[in-house]
Amino acid sequence: MIQKNKIKTIWMYFTIGLMIVTVFSLLAFVFQLQIFELFNYNNNPTTENLIRIAVLSVEKKDGQRMDKYVPVALSLADFVDIASSERIFISKLKNRTIYDNESNAYRTYYKLMIEYVMHPFFNEDYDEYQRRFQYYFPLMAEDFSQGSSWSLLEWAHFYTNIKRFTDAQYDRLIYSLNYNLPEPFVVTKENVGEAYERAYTFLILSYVYYEMGEINRFNELENRASDLMSEIERVKKQSDMMP
Repeated sequence: MIQKNKIKTIWMYFTIGLMIVTVFSLLAFVFQLQIFELFNYNNNPTTENLIRIAVLSVEKKDGQRMDKYVPVALSLADFVDIASSERIFISKLKNRTIYDNESNAYRTYYKLMIEYVMHPFFNEDYDEYQRRFQYYFPLMAEDFSQGSSWSLLEWAHFYTNIKRFTDAQYDRLIYSLNYNLPEPFVVTKENVGEAYERAYTFLILSYVYYEMGEINRFNELENRASDLMSEIERVKKQSDMMP
C-alpha cells in the first residue's frame, strides 16, 4: 500500500512538472519575439541581434515591430555577410541543405523586404504599401540587373503561398507593377538600368497573372521579359565594342 502511494505521489509530481514545462514552453513560443526583444536585443543591440529580431518580427507577423526593425536591418550593407556567417535565416531555411549559407541569407533578406512591403497591403493601407513598393522594388530590380535572381524566387514563393488575394487586390498589384512600365520604350546604353527594371517587372507581373489563372498572359509577359533581356545584352555588347 505504501509503495502504491509513493508511486502515485511520484506520478502526480511528474505530471505537474510536465504540465509546468509544457505551459512555459508554450508561453516561450508564443512570446518568443517579446522575450528576445526584452532580454536579448535591448541589452545587446548588435547588428546580429537586429537581424534576428527583424526576422522574428516577420515570422510572427508583428506589424509594429516589423515597421520598427525591418527597414533598419535591410539598410545594413553587410546584412548578407552577417546573416550568412551567423546562420540567421527564416526558419524554413535553417535545416535545408539545398542552398548554401550565403544563398539562404539572400533569400532571408528578400523575404524580409517583400513581407515589409506587402504588410500594409493586407491592412488596406494602400498609400503606405505604394510608398514602400516604389522605394524597394527598384532596389530589387537593380540587384536583378547584377545577376541576382533570389528576389524573383521569393516573389514566386510569396504569391504561391498567400492564396488570399481578392480580385480588387489583384487589380492593385497589377496597377503597382504597371507603374514601372511606361510605353513606348527603346533600349539604349543610357537606359540599360531602366530596361532591367522593366524586364524584372514583366517577370513579377507574370507571376501575378499565373496565380490569377491567366496562363496566356503569363506566357506573353515571360516572353516579353526574355526578349527584353536579349535586347539588353545586344546593346551592352555594342557599347563594349564602341571605341
